[in-house]
Amino acid sequence: MCKMFKMYVLINSFFLVFHCWSMDQEGQVDHSVLELVHKYNIEKNKEYTQKINQPQLILLSGCAGMGKSTVANGLQKQTGMLLFDAYGSREVMRENNCFHVSMTAKKKVAKFLTCFTFFIDKVKEELFNNAIIFDESIDRKEPPLYTLVSEIAKQHQLPIFLIRLNVPKQIAFKRLMEREKDSKENVEHFEKHFDGYYKVYEEFGLEKSFDYVQNNASDDSKKCVDTELVDKVKKRIEFTSEKQ
Repeated sequence: MCKMFKMYVLINSFFLVFHCWSMDQEGQVDHSVLELVHKYNIEKNKEYTQKINQPQLILLSGCAGMGKSTVANGLQKQTGMLLFDAYGSREVMRENNCFHVSMTAKKKVAKFLTCFTFFIDKVKEELFNNAIIFDESIDRKEPPLYTLVSEIAKQHQLPIFLIRLNVPKQIAFKRLMEREKDSKENVEHFEKHFDGYYKVYEEFGLEKSFDYVQNNASDDSKKCVDTELVDKVKKRIEFTSEKQ
């Protein structure tokens, strides 16, 4: 039994190393595009220049319509952590021909994570801050985003703080349709794929343990982040208001 377990661990480790190597090969991005994506995110973070003593990486579990970006922005305002805007970063990459229609999802994610890694390295050097909120759903399985981002966090010695957002399926879908109502293409996309996205979100919830779970079903705009969550994150990052 012991030998079989060791073999299982060895095989899984091999596949993880191979997968990460494969992603590295697919994730090559022109330096000029890396700089543009970084510049975009630095502009988003220009008001948050305090030192943060303790490195940290906030990850969010929740599918479309659950308020991930609202929670991410709320946490940033109350803790001073830096925020990596996944949606905006991808738009910058699209505008600079880093993505194209025929590209596989694996290659798109690999390129996107190359930009994220570049951001981590640069902000540590430029802002003396390595406490980051990753504003993206971490539930994705193809490719396995949590596994890939966890490996990046390990390489950069960033402890992970994993947040789960709880929103009933019907409420999340209703919010999503309201948000995307001006885009027929987006409405049709989510009508077709939302069930699948929610299933992935549910499966992720069964597989992982979370540092904090927030009930995000309320539409109260004044309450975007639980006070308890803010307190927990502040303790983890040991933040100070010292300016650069």
